[in-house]
Amino acid sequence: MPSPGGIAFVSGQVGIRPDATAGIGAEQQTRIAFENIARVLAEAGLGLSDVASLRIYLTSHDHIEGFT
Repeated sequence: MPSPGGIAFVSGQVGIRPDATAGIGAEQQTRIAFENIARVLAEAGLGLSDVASLRIYLTSHDHIEGFT
């Protein structure tokens, strides 16, 4: 269902696929998390280009390379 006014708030997206399998490593988990965000936005009639703000938490500084 399209979002009224084109606004959607999405939170709690992680690197776990819809089939409940987790990505291996920060790079794969990041990719999966963005796929999840894109899926939720699409359900609201929106896309990644409509994102105005994004907050990301990494559990370790060591994961920065896999994230970027």
